[in-house]
Amino acid sequence: STWRYVKVVNTPVAVGELCSYDLTTLGKAHVRQSIAAAGPIAAIAGVAQHAIAVGSYGFIQIGGVGEMKTKGTPGSGTSLIDSDEVGESMAANDANEASIGMALDTGIDATAVTCLITLNRQ
Repeated sequence: STWRYVKVVNTPVAVGELCSYDLTTLGKAHVRQSIAAAGPIAAIAGVAQHAIAVGSYGFIQIGGVGEMKTKGTPGSGTSLIDSDEVGESMAANDANEASIGMALDTGIDATAVTCLITLNRQ
């Protein structure tokens, strides 16, 4: 597994939530809970594997098998992208979308499920 050490600002993060770079602060060490439709994949910093409070430092996962919250119920083997729900991923609509991981279990709406996280290419 691959990890990134960050400081959480603005909103706390919970297990399985996508974290995006906070564009109001300087540096890639500041993240927040992913906002709805965060934008380009470059905005996604990683996935929290434990709760991190605002103002606290912690590690977020950028590569390997971990837990990721999903919107809807993507099937096992489905490519995942950022969704329009805060802190959640969703099934990719077509092969041209930039994947952030792959579901290894069938997703349960708004629940963290086992996924292969593939953000370590950044």
